[in-house]
Amino acid sequence: MAIRTLQIPGELNVSLQVGDTIYASKIRSGQAGSNHQNAGNVDTKPIAIGKVTQVNFQTRTITIDDAGF
Repeated sequence: MAIRTLQIPGELNVSLQVGDTIYASKIRSGQAGSNHQNAGNVDTKPIAIGKVTQVNFQTRTITIDDAGF
């Protein structure tokens, strides 16, 4: 089990809550949409990186547990 803390530069979505799954994807220049053809041979589909264990809306910090991901 690895606990990670993510600080988000913008506002967190108000519906974010403990137990939600966090996803990430590779972003390529000129890309539009998921797995867009402009991404070249890079798979840009989102992948799950962990479950939310804590949310702090004041500091815009999300703590996730990536065990099993």
